Amino acid sequence: MKHPARYNKSFLPIFAGLLKGSKSVLDPMAGTGERLKELSLLLPDTNFYGIEIEPEWANMTPEIVKVGNILKLPFENESVSNILVSPPYGNRMADHHNAKDGSRRTTYRHMLNRPLSEESSAGMHWGARYREFHIKAWIECYRVAEEGLVLNIKNHLCNGEEIDVVKWHVDTLTNIGFKVYSTYEIKCNGNRFGANRKRVENEYIIQFKK
Repeated sequence: MKHPARYNKSFLPIFAGLLKGSKSVLDPMAGTGERLKELSLLLPDTNFYGIEIEPEWANMTPEIVKVGNILKLPFENESVSNILVSPPYGNRMADHHNAKDGSRRTTYRHMLNRPLSEESSAGMHWGARYREFHIKAWIECYRVAEEGLVLNIKNHLCNGEEIDVVKWHVDTLTNIGFKVYSTYEIKCNGNRFGANRKRVENEYIIQFKK
């Protein structure tokens, strides 16, 4: 069982630097939790928690990740020091089509080998539903975070136009009450599979404080 959108392993030292000193860190969209487990080795004095809506992925690292929903986090108000999260980007990886033509596919649906859960934003393309979901998700993250949030996010192309997913998430988080503290722009090759091999090359790691 694989996940098509794990954190880039080269980002782990950056995350460790931003989260150093945290008593606890929660990833509310943890996927398989493999990278979260690797990060915990860099920050042995920090308690790490993960929430993932798809049981198959959550069960790959059960010592850290539990099955749950980012819209209903099982944590008290301001009970975790920091949030670390990389939401789906609303791109073609959200496609629901179950292709059987033998070509290589890296959508969430293909990697999970079944339809996604109804309340998984991994199956939401960029649009009103995607945005409404993440407004609710970021409000819930603001509720449980004591200190702040670290976001890993990226724009994507749709019909040749770059969709400014990064700006939308930053604006939404700041409207909720978070404040941008630091920003890292990192060049990454990204996923080159699929009909459209042109990709936005830069990812962002953005640290927010409450």
